[in-house]
Amino acid sequence: MSGEAIRPDEGRRLFGGDSAAYERGRRAYPARVYELIEQAGSWPGARVLDVGAGTGLATLELVRRGAGSIVAVEPDARMARELRRNVAARAASAPGARGTEIEVVEAAFEGYHPPAASFDLVTAATSFHWVDETAGLTKARLALRAGGVIALWWFVFSDPDRDDPFHEATTARLTVGREGPSGGAPGEPYHALAVETRTSALRDAGFIDVQHELMRESGRFTPVRLRDLYSTFSNTAHLPPDGRDELLDYIEATAADQFGGDVVRPMLVSLYIARSP
Repeated sequence: MSGEAIRPDEGRRLFGGDSAAYERGRRAYPARVYELIEQAGSWPGARVLDVGAGTGLATLELVRRGAGSIVAVEPDARMARELRRNVAARAASAPGARGTEIEVVEAAFEGYHPPAASFDLVTAATSFHWVDETAGLTKARLALRAGGVIALWWFVFSDPDRDDPFHEATTARLTVGREGPSGGAPGEPYHALAVETRTSALRDAGFIDVQHELMRESGRFTPVRLRDLYSTFSNTAHLPPDGRDELLDYIEATAADQFGGDVVRPMLVSLYIARSP
C-alpha cells in the first residue's frame, strides 16, 4: 500500500457509509470461537462488554448462546443504528433474545468508561486493531470481574499458506491507497497473526492464562457477495466514491468473468483468550 496508514479515528468512521453492505458481506464466525469462549467459563448468563460491535454479527450470536446482558460499544452512529435494527428484529423473531438486555453505546472504546469489575466477558470481533491496544486492554481488564474472560478474534481474509487464485489475479489493483492497522506493524505479519506481540500485550495488561488458536476457513462467494465483502475493507472504504466504485466494479467483474461467478478464498480466524486475575 502507499501513503500514510489510516488512523484509528478515521477508520472507525469508514464502515458506516454502507452498513447494509457490511451486513451482507461479512461472514459469520465459526462455532469454534464461541465454544472456546464457553469452555473458558463465560456463560450462560454472562454480562458481556462487546467492543466495536458493528452491525451485531458477533453480538447476536452471543445472545443466541445465552449471554445475560450485553453492552455493545460501537463508535459509528450509522453502524449503531443498524445494530439496533438487528437487535429489534432478533427480539421479534426469537423469543429467547428478549431475555437478554442489550445496551448500544455510541462511543469509541477509549471514550467509554465501564464500571469497574462489572463484566464477566469482554469481546471484540475483528475490531480491536482500531483500539489503542495498551489503553484498551487495561480498560478491559479493569472492567472484568476477577476470573472474567477477554476474547479477541479476527477474520483474516487470506491465508499465506494456501493457494489463493483470486487474490493473485487481483492483487495488482489492490496495492494502492492506504492500509489500516489490520495489516500489522512494519516488519510484522497481519495484526491478528502477530501472536507474540498480541499475547505479550495481554500479559503486560495483567491478563493470565493467555491462549491463542488459529482456525482455517474457506469462503465461497458470488460476484455480488464478493463486492460487498471488499467494500468492507478499510483500504477500499477510504477511497473517494469514484475510485471505490471503480475498484468494486473490477472485483465483481473479475469474479464473474475469470472465475465463472464462483470464488473460493482461504481465510483464517485468529482467536486470543485470556483471564483477569
